[in-house]
Amino acid sequence: ADAGPDQPNVTEGDTVTLDGTGSSDADGTITAYLWEEVTASGVTITNANTATASFTAPAAGAVLTFKLTVTDDDGQTDSDNMEVTVTAASISPVADAGPDQTVAPRATVTLDGSASTGTGLTYAWSQTAGTVVQLAGSDTATPTFTAPTAAEISAAVLDTLTFQLTVTDNANITSTATTNVAVDDSVGSGGGGGGGGGGGCFINSMF
Repeated sequence: ADAGPDQPNVTEGDTVTLDGTGSSDADGTITAYLWEEVTASGVTITNANTATASFTAPAAGAVLTFKLTVTDDDGQTDSDNMEVTVTAASISPVADAGPDQTVAPRATVTLDGSASTGTGLTYAWSQTAGTVVQLAGSDTATPTFTAPTAAEISAAVLDTLTFQLTVTDNANITSTATTNVAVDDSVGSGGGGGGGGGGGCFINSMF
């Protein structure tokens, strides 16, 4: 009997295959297989009377032992055990760099990655396009910067700055997202036109 190698990193909820196809009989043929759980977790083994059975992994932390018994055409039997260790499901992080924005020159702009999800997240912001600005708090969820002036931006009316957020969880898995900030010198402007000047008046009186 050959119950296959131990499986030390099975994720909870996964379908686990028990593989006894490595079993053999030097002088005959294996006619029967039987998979049984030695531990008492209560999992249900599907196709327990075949070479390849399966079950659904229970909650994380369970360590299960399974025994495979094979019978050959002479009625002789042999058994072999294997062990399955169930670990917690890994939830990958998801970066969220926040919505695009349109701001006026010199405005104080806040980028918002607080909607990102994951466990034990760290944050790293970088600028990937547009007039270069100085990010304050680039290793936080909500860094800030001052929008460039009309004289500083490469297009006098409009420039788009692009920022990338990279989040890393406690399993060192990363995710990235981007957001755009349009700097438009027409935002917030609008004063009215000046009033016209009054004309002078000269009266010539003849007596």
